[in-house]
Amino acid sequence: AEHIKTSYLRVCQNLVRLQPCSPLIKQIAAQEIDFTIAQKVRLVVFGFDAAQRDGRWRVHQEKLEALRGEALVICVGDPTGYQRRISKVDRLD
Repeated sequence: AEHIKTSYLRVCQNLVRLQPCSPLIKQIAAQEIDFTIAQKVRLVVFGFDAAQRDGRWRVHQEKLEALRGEALVICVGDPTGYQRRISKVDRLD
């Protein structure tokens, strides 16, 4: 977890140097706020639509959830603005 955390910090610092970033990424890069690495792995599927939800994907999602015994798959239709909600989900661990 510490190696992953160090890598995320470095990525945030690089992003700030390369492009405009969200305030959260800037705060992490400046080490103004701390963060933790979630112990539970999640799969976030973007561009998810009704056909996928009701079709073949549902079978795959159920298999993934059964493997871990809990809902670890997050399906999102429109990824716009979703990154903060992912970080809030991770903070629940």
